[in-house]
Amino acid sequence: MVDPAKLNALLQPLDPVPYQPVETATAAVAVPGSGSLAELREQALVCVQCPNLVASRKQVVFGVGNETADLMFVGEA
Repeated sequence: MVDPAKLNALLQPLDPVPYQPVETATAAVAVPGSGSLAELREQALVCVQCPNLVASRKQVVFGVGNETADLMFVGEA
């Protein structure tokens, strides 16, 4: 059950965030505690900590997108 006050809060417009251009020279943005997403992807590709998964996996599916996004959707096809 959804709290009506929380639902109404979602309907309210947010204060606009001023546009801040991103420098292309600093493309690798650090993710707290794990380095960049590129580094995390490399770690996932060679990870063998779950022997049952390692034995049966055919590929590691890693996402793409803005590393500094405020919202992330995670799904499985």
